[in-house]
Amino acid sequence: MNPGCVVIALDTTVFVEDWLLGSPAGSLIRDQGASGTIALLVPELVIREAVGVYGRTFKRTQRDLRDVLRRRRRLDAGAPDAALGKVELSVDPVAASQNYEVALRATLASAGTQVLPLPTVGHEELVQRSLDHRKPFDHDGHAGYRDALIWHTVLDAATAAGRVVLVSANSSDFAFSRKEPDRLAQHLQDDVVQMAERQGSPMEIVLCRDLAAVIERELAPEHGLLMRLRERVRTDRAFRRALREQLNGAWVHSYPDVDVDPDSPADWDGDLELDMVGDLHDFEIVGVTSPDEGPAFVRITGHADVQVALQVHMPTSARDWDNPELDDVQWNEHTGTGTWIAVLPAELTLHALYESNADHLAKIDLESVIENLGLGHGRSHAWRAGCARRLRHGARDHAARSMPHNMPPVNPARGRGWKLAPGGKPVPGDRPAGPVSRSSARGPASRARSSFRL
Repeated sequence: MNPGCVVIALDTTVFVEDWLLGSPAGSLIRDQGASGTIALLVPELVIREAVGVYGRTFKRTQRDLRDVLRRRRRLDAGAPDAALGKVELSVDPVAASQNYEVALRATLASAGTQVLPLPTVGHEELVQRSLDHRKPFDHDGHAGYRDALIWHTVLDAATAAGRVVLVSANSSDFAFSRKEPDRLAQHLQDDVVQMAERQGSPMEIVLCRDLAAVIERELAPEHGLLMRLRERVRTDRAFRRALREQLNGAWVHSYPDVDVDPDSPADWDGDLELDMVGDLHDFEIVGVTSPDEGPAFVRITGHADVQVALQVHMPTSARDWDNPELDDVQWNEHTGTGTWIAVLPAELTLHALYESNADHLAKIDLESVIENLGLGHGRSHAWRAGCARRLRHGARDHAARSMPHNMPPVNPARGRGWKLAPGGKPVPGDRPAGPVSRSSARGPASRARSSFRL
């Protein structure tokens, strides 16, 4: 546990609402836990309760689905549907619960979660708490045994950490009242005071109704903005459609004065131009920077097919017109320039400006793509020199194996194409209308000399 990090304990209600923490709030909490910004604590009893609730919910949902299918099949006389006969509900609820437990524990482990064992509180203390009708027991002192164990687990954790944020929507057992779900019940506040006096050091337990409340109250403002933006992309269809259209708009990006082969004594340099020729796949908002005033800066990642046009400048002393490895470069002997063009899958990072509640992003621009193209960084000179030939002669599988495993396949049929002007310089062919972002919008950094190996 990193010093100064926010310590967060999760109750069963968190997982009932978000089984594997896959919502915008849940995924952000997982990311922050994995990075060490927060420390996640989950009592062992909470995991067991969540698995039990999942099993009961699964069984009830299957029963309801059978009833719906049976009623629908009775209507086949007027609207037959052959697909209904293929629907099978053969999943064993016990096996589903076991699979869920495995997935849940793996999810928590990936977020750096500490699973807390059952507390050491004795039966006598729990019995007396029940008889005194102290929360989390109910007014009759009957229900609330497992909640009391969870509370004592969190209480022990706060003794060690000093401060713990308990996340629970169980307002009847942990909250002051249903109208104040983010205020700890008075009985529980008294427990914290007594424990602090007993150990002689300050101690605090804060209650939050859900993960969104934790993010808004406990983390930096940009985390709350990122959560709200991801939630809007997920739920606001008009905004998601507008964002997708913006991301898939045509753009060209130029990198002048690229060092093609830094290891070569010859002065190989050139100009690189990148053109997205397909839609952006699997885009995700990965970060937000929120300034004190003005729009927020948003980082977006995704995958797309990119057309690469590299115009190489080579001094006369370094030219080898008979070198077969340079056959795919279209040389102009008079100007000493050559052009190489290929379509490659790439991982893109884009940045944008976002005003809260705007119906679209104010601006989208390319941040980086060059280091993700996989054109031979760290490879041998022979691999770099033959890369173009292999691609142009159809051996695309070789290049695909050098890409990360999750890259989408190349789809050159979707490209918009290039044509060569006199002198071998590539110029854009026909393009659909759309926003175009160029290197001039990126400032001096984009005009700096880059290292690019072919």
